[in-house]
Amino acid sequence: MTEILVLESDEAIRLARELAERRGVSVDAAIVDSLRLARDALATDKSAPGTAPSVPLTPEQQRRCDDLLELAQELAPFRKPGTGSDHSDMYDDSGLPL
Repeated sequence: MTEILVLESDEAIRLARELAERRGVSVDAAIVDSLRLARDALATDKSAPGTAPSVPLTPEQQRRCDDLLELAQELAPFRKPGTGSDHSDMYDDSGLPL
């Protein structure tokens, strides 16, 4: 059975056509291939549900990440109250500076 999928986003249509042209396949094939890749990536992804799929790190990147996380835990007790990175009071509802 064939169903019709309507793409209302101009960007989605542009990306689908661009991908199809670059791969030398039909727009349908490009979309199906992309959806399969995304599905398979999610099936093997270990990140929390509802978050962006994680990208595998090289061993060096993983070591550096672990070192930074360890350093952050060591320094956490020395953090002064109110010194976080929330600067929302400096911007309006549109994200523009006040």
